Amino acid sequence: MIEKDIAVALRIAPFSETSRVVTWMSRSRGRIATLAKGSQRPKSAFLGQYDLFYSCEILYHARPGHDLHILRECSPLDQRARFRSDWKAMGVASYFADAVLRTCLPETPHAEVFDLLGSALDAAASGRKLETCLVSFELRLLQALGHSPRLATCLKCSKPIRGETSARPGAPRFSAFSLERGGMLCDDCATAAESAERLSHDIVGLLQFWLGADSMESALLARCSPAQWKSAAAVTGLFLQRHLELPPAGRNAALDLLGR
Repeated sequence: MIEKDIAVALRIAPFSETSRVVTWMSRSRGRIATLAKGSQRPKSAFLGQYDLFYSCEILYHARPGHDLHILRECSPLDQRARFRSDWKAMGVASYFADAVLRTCLPETPHAEVFDLLGSALDAAASGRKLETCLVSFELRLLQALGHSPRLATCLKCSKPIRGETSARPGAPRFSAFSLERGGMLCDDCATAAESAERLSHDIVGLLQFWLGADSMESALLARCSPAQWKSAAAVTGLFLQRHLELPPAGRNAALDLLGR
């Protein structure tokens, strides 16, 4: 059966000297793998038509019962050229692709993750605020997969948790964030015996803004200092490992690049 779809190239691996296996996140079927036969031959119609992080229109022969389909045609829609010259943006994009590969089951449609991946790659391809882009993507991926941290209200009593948009002068105020339970605890419900991270209210406010922003572009409007971003990224990383069980290697590589 021949199928047509829009897809983002997540991974390219050799199949033979002249052929490649391309793993895609597609709009209609989720994560799929296709064989691009003869794509490395000098006169192949596939030359220049796909690469990592391209959004493409693909035509492929879907083989029921098989985990590798046959790519027939491929036309690039968005090449995101910046990733070929900006190694920091490329590192962030690689992390996004790896996270989607590891958290989305094959042949399982997930339109929300597909849309998120495209908007996150577009944001990274702009080269702006890559650090913010990374954490915003993580929060939105958690949300799309049903593991969003509860940041707006207390987990126990539902009392509103009010973050701040910036750090105030004087001693910072803190609230408890339970990694195990998946969200905030108000001062009345937090106990010394319960294991929880202490988050200052400006970090809570940043996380609330990034998670609640209506788009990746809107999320980039938030202003934060390097110290604030570092604190927010640390707690988001711990939350990812606990609830999505993502290996830290890809994230650490992206953070290492951003720190250079």
